[in-house]
Amino acid sequence: MVGPCTVPVLSGILAVATESGSTLYAGIMLFSFSLGLGALLVLAGTFAGFMVALPKGGKWMIWIKFALGVGLLAVAAYYSYLAYESF
Repeated sequence: MVGPCTVPVLSGILAVATESGSTLYAGIMLFSFSLGLGALLVLAGTFAGFMVALPKGGKWMIWIKFALGVGLLAVAAYYSYLAYESF
């Protein structure tokens, strides 16, 4: 879960770190990134018990998924229209 979301940020940090040429600066940037990411994961693990209070899936979830799918298709159609109009 964490890997695909952090690769762009981590590659940006590594690019800045290699351009700076300072090992200390690169270490501080990577350490602060790991602290921030670790704090989020510890927070998610600490309050995982609260997920019991979330509503259970059922027939209403099918309607929610359908509505969100229609919304995504509407946004795709809108962007396609804008792309077509720009030619």
